[in-house]
Amino acid sequence: MKNESNQQSFIIHVKEDGIEINDQYLHFPLNFSDLKNQFGDHYEFWKETDTNFIYIWHELGIKVFAPKNEDDTLTLVVKTADIDKDFLPKNKFNGDLKINNQNYIDFFAITEVDQSFKDMEMNNVKFSSWLSEDEFKTIEEVSIWQKVKKKRIIINSDKYKADKISGEKIKFTDFNFKLAIIEELMYIKELIQPKFDIFEFADSYEEREIDVEKEGYEPIPEAIEYFKNLEIDRRLATEITEIYQDGGNDIYINITPYWDGEDDSFNIEIYDDIKHFPNLKKMTLFNNDPKVYEDLKLKGIDAVPL
Repeated sequence: MKNESNQQSFIIHVKEDGIEINDQYLHFPLNFSDLKNQFGDHYEFWKETDTNFIYIWHELGIKVFAPKNEDDTLTLVVKTADIDKDFLPKNKFNGDLKINNQNYIDFFAITEVDQSFKDMEMNNVKFSSWLSEDEFKTIEEVSIWQKVKKKRIIINSDKYKADKISGEKIKFTDFNFKLAIIEELMYIKELIQPKFDIFEFADSYEEREIDVEKEGYEPIPEAIEYFKNLEIDRRLATEITEIYQDGGNDIYINITPYWDGEDDSFNIEIYDDIKHFPNLKKMTLFNNDPKVYEDLKLKGIDAVPL
């Protein structure tokens, strides 16, 4: 029997293998039909996207992203604050939301005042909370979904095999200098092929399974090794007229996809490699040391910090 959504509040308790809604336990993976049986027929079909059908129970404060592809996972969104946003239910969820036997507020344990969202993970379940912009950092909504481990498909495994170049290779002193050069030659000028894509590389890598989503907050070792082994022909050196380091550069997001740009991981420490690039006249760098810019100016390079 279906619940009438406008007559009942709910207790939602998320556990490692499913969600308990009142006295009914729904095992992962969740499906829209089971949730509709629990929340009732008083919902709005809100929108269709390329990947999802989106439904909203306005009176309950519940929103559901139901995937079109059976290999994808359903996302349950619970509105937890009295706010007015077009993409959320009109009402706040007036029930009890628990995660792993904790109140959801305790589970997320928000401490940083400048946070706008926080992600959490529990076994194979993922959570994200969006926070208000005021000083109180109220949790406005909580999203819940199962992390689905998709079947791994090895594609084009020869594409990223390191080939030896026929000409003379440039020998770099500073690896981060080399990465800045690769950004110019591979991603901007497209003179080095293939254009490295970490997700495609991970799918084609046979030695182990690289979980980009999980590992991408730190440099992925195999990506680092790929670029260390990548040979750059000296004939391409004259193509380099400028280096521009930026946290959004393709080279960095294909080594550390979720890098926040807040550390010195890609700072150039040694500038001896300038000697290989006679046409290099401009540099924008992560480095904040004034002496670096004084020394580069003496070498005839107009260099500025990012």
